[in-house]
Amino acid sequence: MTDCSDSVDTLRGMDNSRGSSKREEYTNEVDDSQLEHVKEIEAMAENETKTVGFWKFFVVATIVTTAAMVASGTYIFLNNENESNFEQSVSTTLDKPTNTSLTINAPFD
Repeated sequence: MTDCSDSVDTLRGMDNSRGSSKREEYTNEVDDSQLEHVKEIEAMAENETKTVGFWKFFVVATIVTTAAMVASGTYIFLNNENESNFEQSVSTTLDKPTNTSLTINAPFD
């Protein structure tokens, strides 16, 4: 990786550690086709970086959307089931006969 970046710096003539006179030497040694090739590679890398960024966003958005849909579906299903269980238990309780008469077994004087 460092060899590649060193060669790119050399091709651009931007190797600051070597001084300005060395920079001019490298700039003069490099022909235009090599500079164009470096610019093409940089443009291609920039386009690929943008594409990767787009796909990262797309994947994250898909995961978040899927999670929201699963959570909403689960809530709706469990809420309906809970209401159904409540209605069933209330109707069962109301259907049972209850002793509503009050019996007092106290002696009267």
